[in-house]
Amino acid sequence: MSIKLLLTLFVLFTISKLSFAQSNPQNVAIWNQNNTLIVGLCDMFDGEACVAKLSLPGLNYLQGNISSQLSTLNYNTNVLTLTAKDSSNNLLILSVDCNKWKVVGKNAVDKFTNYLGFSSDQSSSNKIFASKQDDQALYVLALNPFSASIQIFDWVFGLYRGSVFDPINQNYFVAHKNNTGLFITIYDINFNIVADKLISFTGASVVDQPLKLTYCPVSQTIVAIVQLYYIPGRNQFALAKLDWAYGTFDVTSMVGVQNDIFLFNVADSASDIVYTFAKPNAKDTFIYTWDLTEGTQTQYTAYDKPLLAAF
Repeated sequence: MSIKLLLTLFVLFTISKLSFAQSNPQNVAIWNQNNTLIVGLCDMFDGEACVAKLSLPGLNYLQGNISSQLSTLNYNTNVLTLTAKDSSNNLLILSVDCNKWKVVGKNAVDKFTNYLGFSSDQSSSNKIFASKQDDQALYVLALNPFSASIQIFDWVFGLYRGSVFDPINQNYFVAHKNNTGLFITIYDINFNIVADKLISFTGASVVDQPLKLTYCPVSQTIVAIVQLYYIPGRNQFALAKLDWAYGTFDVTSMVGVQNDIFLFNVADSASDIVYTFAKPNAKDTFIYTWDLTEGTQTQYTAYDKPLLAAF
């Protein structure tokens, strides 16, 4: 066999491996099964390919209202921080090393504490930005996931409507609603307020509820899940993009099937693709694949694993 032919075969083999890796992304995921909290790796295209890496019997992921965003992954250290409840209804904050697949932090906190919006700052310190709702006051804070100690650095009068960390500009976005309207406040890495703006929606009327914000790294876009306000009693969800310059969430034509309740998004790290997990009922789970650049749906399939969060 000639050297030229060997080189050609090697290049083709390498390209095929790269294509396979990009078309079958493995994501850290969380699900509950038989009163056991499971952390594992999942293929975004095939739920049957999910592999449990860590099982924690007697614990369940504290999903509550899944809009609460009670887990976050530091992509640099591969530490996953999440909340769980044990059989006695005690509230725990767990840190999981997703390289070694073991718990590296476990702290009990007041079970009446209403934490919201976990977002890793993606630094080596594994600091978590978070919020805490107390009646009509929303506290914005930094959380040490290994000790559960907190530092409150601001509070606003209003209700939590979503949060997300922008790792490029090192900013934490917090959406909150009061009787004046919907606002987004941006904090920098040192907890200073960078900006605060009244936000409206364009393209469609939406239901007032948490927005499940996701940062999409390729286009550096913040995407929200919104419920369209059409007919009471019927659920229809869509994706909306934040246009900070104009102070709007622009509701797109990326709209789900009627009665599919959108649970959460997962942004692809290599392309402007977003995966949306949805449930039409308690039993079934579906996954949408969206091309954010084109604003189109590229795939819609049943998913065999009832994931509660993925990264």
